[in-house]
Amino acid sequence: ILYTISIEKGYRDISDLTKNVKKFFVIPKEVEKDDVKIPSINAESFSFSPNKKWISFIVSPTASWAMDSEMLCVISIDGKEFTVIDEVALGFTPKWAYNHDFLGYIAGGGRIVFGFKNKNLKVTELPAYFTFDLTPKNYAEMGFTWVNDTSLIVSRVTESEWSNDAKKRPKPSLYFLTLTGEKQIKITTPSKDQGDFKPIFLPSINKITWIRRSDIGSVKGDLWIADPNGRNARVWIRDVEEYSFFPSK
Repeated sequence: ILYTISIEKGYRDISDLTKNVKKFFVIPKEVEKDDVKIPSINAESFSFSPNKKWISFIVSPTASWAMDSEMLCVISIDGKEFTVIDEVALGFTPKWAYNHDFLGYIAGGGRIVFGFKNKNLKVTELPAYFTFDLTPKNYAEMGFTWVNDTSLIVSRVTESEWSNDAKKRPKPSLYFLTLTGEKQIKITTPSKDQGDFKPIFLPSINKITWIRRSDIGSVKGDLWIADPNGRNARVWIRDVEEYSFFPSK
């Protein structure tokens, strides 16, 4: 059950978060998309759309099951319209565009050890529910970031089965693409024994950042920075495991 809690009078004065709550929406006991159905055990990763009229979130089943199959959902701010958008796998975080209600996500169930496949970048426009599928045939996406409201950068590999030999696993490169899918350009070319993962675009300085490391299972790599077209690429910080940015206002 989803609830709203008012902090209008100041959150510091709230002594009990279970009082004065208002029931917002009861998630169905099961949610489904196409031929995939999961029990609704958890709801998390809530995020407002740019115009604050929609909330995206993830509904997941039991812990082990959630590794392979979760459901990306949206609900209107008044709680009257609830929709299951698509099946996603654990670890592929959906992201809203900056100014328009375009919800980007990597669709497809199954953890990576089942193969580098069935991971397609999609963007759904709300409230029309029109979906762009931006991944070409025979490719799979490892991550993405919005550049602006009409273009994105993705970490992309050629479809492949999983191999216990890390050297035989595909290594991703970064691609710049437009929302229509008409323009898709490879912007990084790592060496054959390295891949480019976890892209994050920084609008304030108009730069793309990412981690270059030896394999998807590697713990550390180097943080790189470049222009959005991949030019002027250089190592920014060495030996990075995770990273994030917090815009100042």
